[in-house]
Amino acid sequence: MRPEWQEALKHAQRALQAKDFRSARRWAERAAALAPDEEMPWLVLAALASPRASLEYLKRALEINPSSPEARAGMRWAIRRWRRSQPRPIRRPARPVAPTRVSPEALTRRRSAAFPWAMSLVFLALLAFLWFSTPEFSLASERANLPALAQAQVE
Repeated sequence: MRPEWQEALKHAQRALQAKDFRSARRWAERAAALAPDEEMPWLVLAALASPRASLEYLKRALEINPSSPEARAGMRWAIRRWRRSQPRPIRRPARPVAPTRVSPEALTRRRSAAFPWAMSLVFLALLAFLWFSTPEFSLASERANLPALAQAQVE
């Protein structure tokens, strides 16, 4: 006669084959509770559980029997399953940064050349004002005093 945990495990396997997952889980949990040091109930629970819980059940099975090929294969399966269940980060393409938006009219509009010419005339007028208003730079002041200079040199 089989121990009770093996009977519970057999019921779990039959329910799993019949695709009655709720019943299979209940029988597998009973088998694991009756024989916590047996590997098979944990493997069945891993097959029925969520991806994260499968990892925990298989970890327990590997603690019981570290060299079990079924538990190792189950762990690889559970890791792949868990990775697929994780949300992937959304990678958005980098947008090129435009310095400013320029209207097409601004690119085709002809600018007047009057401003640079006006600025040049203002600069020349300022230069002329400084030249003639400052005595040490002005030739006009020397010409105005030319008779006085001529007499000073004669004497």
